[in-house]
Amino acid sequence: MELRHPRWTGVFAVAILASIAVPFVGVSGDQEPQGFNDRMFINYNLHQQYNLAEVEDEVARFEDFLYQNQDAFYIDAVYSYYTPSYAISTVLLKPDRPIKLSALMDQMREQFPKMLRSEPQFGFGGGGGEGVRVTLTGQSTDVLEGLAERFVPVIAGIEGLTDVRSETEAGQFEYLVRIDRERVHRLGLSSAQVARQVATALRGQRLRSFRGDPNGEIPMRVAFDKELEFSLEALQNLPVMQHQGRVVPLHAVASFEVQPRLGEIRRLDRRTSLAIQANLSDELPLNEARDKLNAALGQLSLPDGYTWSLDGSFQRQQEAENVMLVNTLLAVALIYIVMAALFESVLLPTAVITSLLFSIVGVFWALFLTGQSITVMAMIGILILMGIVVNNGIVLVDRINQLLAEGYELREAVIDGSVSRLRPILMTVATTVLGLLPLAFGTTQIGGDGPPYAPMAISIIGGLLLSTLTSLFLVPYVYVRLLWWRERWHALKQRASTMVSRVIAG
Repeated sequence: MELRHPRWTGVFAVAILASIAVPFVGVSGDQEPQGFNDRMFINYNLHQQYNLAEVEDEVARFEDFLYQNQDAFYIDAVYSYYTPSYAISTVLLKPDRPIKLSALMDQMREQFPKMLRSEPQFGFGGGGGEGVRVTLTGQSTDVLEGLAERFVPVIAGIEGLTDVRSETEAGQFEYLVRIDRERVHRLGLSSAQVARQVATALRGQRLRSFRGDPNGEIPMRVAFDKELEFSLEALQNLPVMQHQGRVVPLHAVASFEVQPRLGEIRRLDRRTSLAIQANLSDELPLNEARDKLNAALGQLSLPDGYTWSLDGSFQRQQEAENVMLVNTLLAVALIYIVMAALFESVLLPTAVITSLLFSIVGVFWALFLTGQSITVMAMIGILILMGIVVNNGIVLVDRINQLLAEGYELREAVIDGSVSRLRPILMTVATTVLGLLPLAFGTTQIGGDGPPYAPMAISIIGGLLLSTLTSLFLVPYVYVRLLWWRERWHALKQRASTMVSRVIAG
């Protein structure tokens, strides 16, 4: 059919390629984070830096709450890590739970106990990833903190985004001492002298080592009473100087304020940055979350020199897509080079490369019909699929070349070559598809808790089935059309050479 009706065959091929528009729009580009199915992370958001025993008590109390509800929350085990300023618990879940992770998180969140030193919150991303993150950048940290206060309620108002929190709300606070310069100056002191007095009270001051001991040098340090490091009242009553027979305390020359603080100041592209993070529920796809954030945040006005950008899961998805795109283009280039050396032609490998295009169409249709996302595992399946699809095309084109070398006419060589290679190609495809079916419909994951294999298997099966059905017709068609175009090109060159010769001779 394809040899007798080349135009209709070409229209049919273009229609198949154009049909990718339907699944391409319907297939989500969400990247499922590793460990999303069987674990969750709980950040404690400590209010300030405590001693290790106090943090241990805080974590132990929350672990007791989790284990008391172990059956209700489908908890298998809990592991915690903590320091004086940071604490996190990893909750391993039972694999056979009948509830979605997002619903389980809502149920647990409603029952979280009130903690004294912390505000427990699920780690961003549900499975320990970065989740949704909006990064504000600019010059002034104070301006960024003000912008974050405007952005947080807008982001929290988007349905499907939970646990919205900026870095300024991470639960850390600082005790700000504001020195009254005029009052200090009237007492004959300077702000620097008072600041050094406070620093000595809190940190002490190192002196020169004592070298008279026979055992070696002894480090010397002068310090105030330890109470100053833990008591705000003692710090406020710190003696600054003696004036007219009276001791002047710190609170007489300074004011005090407790305010939130950033744990660290981050810089992005040489500009100060501040992040707002949130968890993404199962019901809100990543692409839809991006659209809603762009629509909501695009209505907010920012001062000159200040911008916002989407990071976190959005950034990871973009990076994964870029890496896989480069890998795919590199794979196609290497396949073309190998086939060009095998066929001793730079034109004939194009006939085999066309089968790759139809395999990509099959991949998207398979993911669309099964409701899968184009995850990294699905992209890896595309790379594996290339090698399998190209093998079928190489076998077919090589057989046609052999028949042409034996003296067959082009039409007979194409028909006989396609018929003789039909059975081995179908057997190869059938064994590959049947071998991947258990993986496609199973729940196997990399390492037991990594990304599932199902999207990879579904991609290979869908691409292989469609490319096999189309390649048996369209690869020979493209092969014949390439030879026809090559003959026309040679004839055109010959005609032009003849005309040039006549002009020169005339």
